[in-house]
Amino acid sequence: MLDRRPFMDKDYWLKLLESGDALEILQRYSEFKNQVFADEIIEKTVRYAAEKEPGTALYFADIYKKQFYANKVIERAVRNQVKEYPEGVLLGGDLYIDKPYAKEILFAACEKGSLAVLQHTELYIDKPYAKELISKASYNVFSDKNQVLELLQNINSLHDSPENVRFAILPFLTPGQKYDLITKGREEIYTSSYLTIVDSLFVDVKKKHQSLDKLLSPEQMQSMGIFLEAAASYNRIDPALRCISNAAFPGIMQSIITQCADHTKGMESAATLATIISSQSQNITLRKTLEEGFHKGYDQAIVDKESRHQYGLLASLYTCTYRDTVIPGQKAFFDKIMGIALYHIPALDTLNQSKLTDKNGVCNQLMVFASDDDSKKSYENWKKEYHGLPGWETVEYNQYTVIKKTDGKVPVSIYANKPEAGTDGIKDIEQVVRKQQDSVQASFQVFIGRGHSYHANEYLSHLSNKTSLVYLGSCGGYNNLSRVLQVDPTAQVIATRERGSMYVNDPLLLNLNRSINEAGKINWHEEDQKLQKIPSADKTGYLMPNKNMGLELLQYYDRIKDEPTISFDAAPSASKPPSPHVNRHKSISH
Repeated sequence: MLDRRPFMDKDYWLKLLESGDALEILQRYSEFKNQVFADEIIEKTVRYAAEKEPGTALYFADIYKKQFYANKVIERAVRNQVKEYPEGVLLGGDLYIDKPYAKEILFAACEKGSLAVLQHTELYIDKPYAKELISKASYNVFSDKNQVLELLQNINSLHDSPENVRFAILPFLTPGQKYDLITKGREEIYTSSYLTIVDSLFVDVKKKHQSLDKLLSPEQMQSMGIFLEAAASYNRIDPALRCISNAAFPGIMQSIITQCADHTKGMESAATLATIISSQSQNITLRKTLEEGFHKGYDQAIVDKESRHQYGLLASLYTCTYRDTVIPGQKAFFDKIMGIALYHIPALDTLNQSKLTDKNGVCNQLMVFASDDDSKKSYENWKKEYHGLPGWETVEYNQYTVIKKTDGKVPVSIYANKPEAGTDGIKDIEQVVRKQQDSVQASFQVFIGRGHSYHANEYLSHLSNKTSLVYLGSCGGYNNLSRVLQVDPTAQVIATRERGSMYVNDPLLLNLNRSINEAGKINWHEEDQKLQKIPSADKTGYLMPNKNMGLELLQYYDRIKDEPTISFDAAPSASKPPSPHVNRHKSISH
């Protein structure tokens, strides 16, 4: 008996084509591909699609690309597609990139799809017209902040790709365009994206033998505060300051100093200024601007108590750093500031036993791993760090792991969720610790976030206001400092301003745990000396609490912000400012 199923009939498919159903025909190709009429149906269908549905013709090119008519069909489809949907042309670029008309198509795509052109540089990066094409596409994209953000998100999304693929566009961007990626994408940029882009920008500025401000438009200069805030957060403040001309410093710095009086951005600006102070720049123009700005800001904030305290604290930090070289005309002001005891910022030198133990005398630590491959590698390396160490025991559970040492001055228990267990592992840990502490809420004296920086929201959600030490060892962990202080303004923080590495994190954490276990406290000066001996170049980005001037400023400001201001007349007189060792380097017990 003959098979009378309709799709075995050539006329059935021709009628579908007459009704304009090219997509359905190509989707159902497997149903008739063995029929004698298959080639005829496909040829007619793709020729039709190239005119009416070019995206369909390109998407199903694998069906016909070996046929004699394929080149003409693909070219026709590409030329029609670029008019209506240029992004689609880039997605199917492998079909035509080596054809004589490829350059024409890509430049046509720039008219409506510049962003897509920049997102698919791997398609044409080795072509002689690549620089010209990227330059044209970049001009269009960088005039629209939303497209700049999309381009940056594309760079971020290639985090695990080789650098020559992820950052293929960088050599073709202008310094101003790289600057825009940083300033317009400040909230979205990954640490690795920022470091590569900004270092490339510094190289460009040096090659051009011009200062950065000379390469930017007046509109772009309005974002210089954002640029310097990012540089302060990512340990790039020194090269950032070096690429600014002396002529531009007064305007830039005065803008940042003025923002201290803005109660929505004030502390962010103050933290940036604290980092600039800590850079110990010898640029006289910069220092003169800071001195005059702090003096003026303090004098003008007569009725604004919070701003007056900020300027007073910044002036105090400045005096501690440049005590003997303050400009003569400003010396009287800074001497008087140092005569106000309220502005003597205590140093974060130690973390004592009372802050590191629960009511049972145990130091409980919560280490949160994200669920990506990087976290899995970090998790295994963390366990390896303690393997075979006398007195340290590793106990595996279904969803989490505990590494502990029960003897010594302070017993230490480190609880870590297994990466694949996610929040379920953390819930199990909290339940166990609650039971041990006989409390409603588990109390962890140390919190450690592990994994890429873009998982920060995930792991910081488990931070509590009872934590004394927070460890942010992921790339750019410093950027989460303000969020940590919102949860617990008194927490001491170790953070990295550059790339985080398990080859720094794990030996550094082991050093801390040995100090807690054996001495019952942490001395940050000693721990910093141990950090310098870790054989990894990435250690330079790690910042201990005693060297984090921004942290000291933010924490102390939170303590005094409601205190009444003190006039110079009421302040104790001093013939000379007290030694720095009497103020911010005098430790208060924590």
